[in-house]
Amino acid sequence: WTETNRRFPLTLTVNREDGQELIGLGAQVEAGRPPGTPEGADIRNVLAVNAEAQFPESGGYELRAKLGDKIRSVAFRVRQLPIVPSGGSAVRFPQPLT
Repeated sequence: WTETNRRFPLTLTVNREDGQELIGLGAQVEAGRPPGTPEGADIRNVLAVNAEAQFPESGGYELRAKLGDKIRSVAFRVRQLPIVPSGGSAVRFPQPLT
C-alpha cells in the first residue's frame, strides 16, 4: 500500500549455469493505487516481456528479477530437439565446436 505510485528500478537477466549473463535489461516500474482500494490492501501488478532469445547450447539457465532490493529467480533447462522431416527419421542438430 505504501509503495504505490512510486517508481522502482527493475532488472531482468538470463544467466548460464556458470553465471555468465546472456541477456540483461533494465526498466522502471510503478503500480498505481486503484480508486476505492481499502487502506493497507495488497496491490498486485503483472508484467509481461515479449522477447526473442537464442540459447547458445543445451544446459541450465536462470531467469533473475531484481525489483528495488528484492530478488527472485527461477531455474530452467534448455535442450535441443531433433528435427523430424516429413516421412523421415529424426535428424540431430550439429554439435557446437569447442
